[in-house]
Amino acid sequence: MWKIVVTVVSMLVSGVVTIYTMMFILMELGSRFHNNYEYYARYPVLLFGPAAIAFLAPGAVVWYLERRDNNRGKR
Repeated sequence: MWKIVVTVVSMLVSGVVTIYTMMFILMELGSRFHNNYEYYARYPVLLFGPAAIAFLAPGAVVWYLERRDNNRGKR
């Protein structure tokens, strides 16, 4: 049970940190190159794409490690 809770918490933390980091980076790039910090707001995939990947990555790692450990026990 604790493994599920830790996995979900790590997924949430990594997703939230990534979304805020991408927001900061895109606002900085928009300000620097286009004199408008909202320039990249019309491309939401630049914000939510990396956040979705960061959200799913810890779950995928835990799933892979669990699967690998289960296959070792069958041999």
